[in-house]
Amino acid sequence: MDDEPLVLATMEKALSRVGYSVKAVSDLPKYKKALGEEEFDLAILDLHIPDAALENLVKEAIKKNPGMKFIYVSGSDSKRENRNFLQKPFRIDELRKLVRTILDGPEEI
Repeated sequence: MDDEPLVLATMEKALSRVGYSVKAVSDLPKYKKALGEEEFDLAILDLHIPDAALENLVKEAIKKNPGMKFIYVSGSDSKRENRNFLQKPFRIDELRKLVRTILDGPEEI
């Protein structure tokens, strides 16, 4: 979920092109609706969505999908210690690599 249309569309396209099924939503009502309609393995959440507390977004998702994993993104100068964090702007290959690592495990050399 991201409230920036360009970022949302870019992430959706980048992940769909490499075979991931993606449901892109831009606000809290659409997020809640999607959680009620489908099961998800991963959510990509912007840290700053209007009228949405990150902790509540995560709790609600885990209640519906207990094994769900998360990637957090932000354009603000957030120094997140979470390894599942991408600072905007990020490169498409960074996004794909992180998603692949979280869902499929690390690449073997």
